[in-house]
Order: sequence, then C-alpha cells, then structure tokens
Amino acid sequence: MNNKVTKEFRDINCEIGKYIKTNTHHFYNNLNPTQLHILFYLINNEDQDICQKQIEKEIHIKKASVTGSLDSLEEKGFIQRIASKEDKRKKYIKITQMVKNERKAIETTISNLEDKLTDGISKKELDQFIMIVNKMKKNLED
Repeated sequence: MNNKVTKEFRDINCEIGKYIKTNTHHFYNNLNPTQLHILFYLINNEDQDICQKQIEKEIHIKKASVTGSLDSLEEKGFIQRIASKEDKRKKYIKITQMVKNERKAIETTISNLEDKLTDGISKKELDQFIMIVNKMKKNLED
C-alpha cells in the first residue's frame, strides 16, 4: 500500500486548519495548528489543573514543541502559567480572560466544523470511521 492513508490524513488536517483560520476571530489567525490544538484542549478542560506533561500526552506532541507553543501562546496573551500552591516547581496552564471572552465563538466554530465534516455521513458510517481510526491509533501505539 502506498501512502494513501497518510496523504488523506494530511489533506484533511490541512483543510481543518484552513477552516479554523478562516472561521475564527482575527486574533487567532496568527496561531499555528499546534497552538490552536493546545488552546482548544485548554478551553475544553478549563475547570481542571492542566500541566505541560498532560498536554504532551493528550495531544501527542513532544516536550520541545509544547514548550515552544506554550511560550508563544503566553507571549500573545492567550495563556498564563500559574505555580502550584503545593509544589512551586509545577506550573498549571490556564487560559486568559481574553480567551474566555471568545469561548462561545470558538465553540461555535468547532461545532460548525464538526457539522461540516460529517455532513452527508450516516451515524453507521461515522461509527465505522471512528472504529477504524481508533484501530490505526492503536497500531501506532504498539
């Protein structure tokens, strides 16, 4: 099998990135896909204490990439790092008020993206797709 599967995933990833960039507030336009992914993860888990290691594990990216992305997000005012009260070496990553103010718009964009991605696809087809993608992810973990 040639690289059909990886090409399709790469293509859809690019299309998702383009959709998000053209359908989110202008100040998100200067974020790369990794930064957007981290930001969406933080927004969806706002009520939890999230540290860098959790982001690395959840999003499946290396420490250096997460560090660079978090530095950039902090510089741009999207996140802040807050020291743990129990262990000052541990930093929690929190979204800023600026992001909280845009939360509804972000959630609407993601919901619209999900609707667009699954338009014309039956529940059965979608369930099958999810099952196959989960098998592929498991193959990569082994």
